[in-house]
Amino acid sequence: MYPLNIDTILQNIMKLLSYTLLFLSIGLFSCASNSDEPVVPVKPEPVKPVTLSEEALKGVWETYYFSKEIRFNPEKPSETLFKGLRLIDNDGFRTEFYQSGTDYRFKSYNALKGLIDEGKYLVKEDTVMFILKNKKGEDSISAKQKVRTFDAEKGVLKVDIAYWGTDIKNNVYIITDTKCQRNVDVNPDYSDLNPPKVKIDFDDMSKGSWEVSGFAFYEGGNYNAKESKIGGDTLIGLTYKFYTNDAGTRRCLMKQQYKGSGEWGEHDYPIAIIDDVIHFIDVKKDASGKIISDNSIFMWVKNMRKVNGIDTFTDWKEERYNNDISVVIRTEATIRRKTE
Repeated sequence: MYPLNIDTILQNIMKLLSYTLLFLSIGLFSCASNSDEPVVPVKPEPVKPVTLSEEALKGVWETYYFSKEIRFNPEKPSETLFKGLRLIDNDGFRTEFYQSGTDYRFKSYNALKGLIDEGKYLVKEDTVMFILKNKKGEDSISAKQKVRTFDAEKGVLKVDIAYWGTDIKNNVYIITDTKCQRNVDVNPDYSDLNPPKVKIDFDDMSKGSWEVSGFAFYEGGNYNAKESKIGGDTLIGLTYKFYTNDAGTRRCLMKQQYKGSGEWGEHDYPIAIIDDVIHFIDVKKDASGKIISDNSIFMWVKNMRKVNGIDTFTDWKEERYNNDISVVIRTEATIRRKTE
C-alpha cells in the first residue's frame, strides 16, 4: 500500500478547473457570450448603507456562503455583470471578534478551527478594517470589508470585498467577493440560500464506502467529451470511507488502484462538514500552531438520490475559465455507495 498522491489524481482536471482563486493569476481576453451569461449591460443593485460598531460585531462568525462577481468594463456602455459563482473553499471558515483590554481584536480560523491569522480590527461607518503588523512591526490595514447586511438579533453578517484589475488588453474589471456569515452562538444553522442546501448526514455517509462511478466536464454549458474522458480515466474507482476515529475525530480514507501497476494508494484526511460541503483538510503549521500552507480539497455534495436502488450524489465544482471569464467550467463527479 502506497500513499495516495492526490496531486497525481487531480492533475489533468486541474489544468482547467482550479480550487484556488481565479484571479491570483488571471489573464483575461475579450469576452465572448454564451447562453448562461448576460449579453447586455447589467447594473448591480445598490447596497443599502449599514451602520455598526466594533462592539456590535463581537462574536464568532462562520462563513456559510461565498461568491465572486465580476463587473467588466464598469461604467462604460459595454459594462457587463458576470454573476457570482459559489466558491465552497471558504465555507466553515470563522472570524472571531473580541475585546482585549482597550483593543478590539480578531482571529481567523479554517473549518477545523486551525488559526490562520490574528490582529486588530476597527469599524468606520459600514466598513470593517483588519489590522496586522507589517514587516516593520507597525500596525497596517491589511484588508477592508464593506458590510452590506448586519442583523445582530438574527445573527447574520454579509460583507463585500471589492478590488480592481486590468487584463492584457487594458480592459478594466471590478471583482466583488461576497461573504455571508452566521453567528455560531446566535444562529449556527442559518442559511438563506434558494434553493436551500441539502445538508450532509455524516452518520449516513459513514455507512460503508463510496466510489466515483462517473465524471462529466462542461464548458460554457456544453458537454466536453475529451475532458470528460480524461477526468473519468483519472477519478473513476476512487473510493471514500468516512469514519470517526478513537479520538472522536471525523476522518475520510481515500483509496485508489493505480492503473497499469495494480498497486493501491491511500490518504487519510481529517474532515469538516459544513452544511453541504466536505473539507478534506491538508495543512502545515508553524511552531506556534498557525497555518502556513493549505492544500485542502473540497467536495460540494448535490442531488442526493437513488439510482437503481443505490444511494448516489454528485460532487459539483464550477469556475470561470482563465482565458475567457464569460465561460463557466463545471465538473460533475457521480459518487455512489459501494456495494460489497
